[in-house]
Amino acid sequence: MEKIDSGTSDKMVLETLGRRIRQERINQNITQIDLASRAGVGRIVVQRLEGGKGCALGAFTKILRALGRLAQIDLFLPEPGISP
Repeated sequence: MEKIDSGTSDKMVLETLGRRIRQERINQNITQIDLASRAGVGRIVVQRLEGGKGCALGAFTKILRALGRLAQIDLFLPEPGISP
């Protein structure tokens, strides 16, 4: 498993996210066409994301929701507390 950290290039971040999204889709036995349909995006959006090309934030949100993974956002970017 590739770890993303502050030294990871933007290109590598997109490629890693794409691979992770692809693997999650495969683990759920969903085709790209089915995922695109469930998310309300075009198949090309799913293909580009999985291929490490990225996509718009709105499309990414829809894809995470369609995969049942939208709540994962709270794990990587929790609500900031009140600053002292």
